[in-house]
Amino acid sequence: MKHITAVAICLAVILVLTACAGAGQKAGPSSSARKTEPVGNASNVITETEPVNPIETGVSTEPVSTETQTEDNTADSLKLNTDLLDEYKMTFAELTEKHGKIVDYTQIEGGSFYRFENGYGYYGFDIPANTSLFVTDPESGLEYMPIEDDELCRWIFMIEPESLFGAVNDTLSVEELSGIDGLTYIGTNPDGIASAKAFCSQFHYQGWDSDKVTLDIYHDDEDVIDPTSEIRIYIHPLNIAAENGD
Repeated sequence: MKHITAVAICLAVILVLTACAGAGQKAGPSSSARKTEPVGNASNVITETEPVNPIETGVSTEPVSTETQTEDNTADSLKLNTDLLDEYKMTFAELTEKHGKIVDYTQIEGGSFYRFENGYGYYGFDIPANTSLFVTDPESGLEYMPIEDDELCRWIFMIEPESLFGAVNDTLSVEELSGIDGLTYIGTNPDGIASAKAFCSQFHYQGWDSDKVTLDIYHDDEDVIDPTSEIRIYIHPLNIAAENGD
């Protein structure tokens, strides 16, 4: 009887151990074989660093050119001061209203030239000077030839390059000026007669109503315009006479 009981106990232990082993196998693979899944949205998980495609992102990888960041000093950047050029053939009354009272007077080539408080140069009128007709400004004491309000300006002398082209800190070439829109280059010739400068470069301006009017630039070096150069708006007195029918 004792032998039967011992056998039964052994069988029960074996059954219990067998059940535990089966439960362990159903629990899953061991930690060494277990696959780790990413937590959260898979699209937000970066597994490795990938190169960024500049075409897809729209970001240029080309180096920035320093040439485009520098100031453009070519003819394309030069602009004519049309406010000055349009003063050719303005009346004396219009000029005094615009530039203020007379501050100086001189005679050049038989004409009368007046300088105003804030003008661009000396404005010339086809009025022969007659000292017996001079009047005196009571405030400044300046003596000058009297002039009618409707007289037309036919010359402007002693214009600085800066007044016509903007800031001229260094030099401009005649070729650069030839490329400015609105100007037509005529030519450069030795001078030293009409001016103390050695050369004169002449241009036509498309805004004037006569091809007899020229923009004359007097300069020392043949192909160089600098801040010391002098600019004149000029028409020969004989051409003025022809316009007037004289």
